Amino acid sequence: TVPDRALVLDWVFTDGPPGHAKVYDNNKLQDFHAIVPQSIPEDRYWLEEEHQIYIKLQQERKLKEEAKRLK
Repeated sequence: TVPDRALVLDWVFTDGPPGHAKVYDNNKLQDFHAIVPQSIPEDRYWLEEEHQIYIKLQQERKLKEEAKRLK
């Protein structure tokens, strides 16, 4: 499943699942890449990206404030 916000798909080929494969084809250490067609308009993508960054910053701030409070 490709995430909705994916821009590029990177992959390698193996002869088994992660941790159990013995043979890999990783395009001579460069991996394989494919551009994911735009699934959402660019302006919506950037709005969602900004929102995700905002949420992450708020969570980090909350953790720092909590750590400071516990000291």
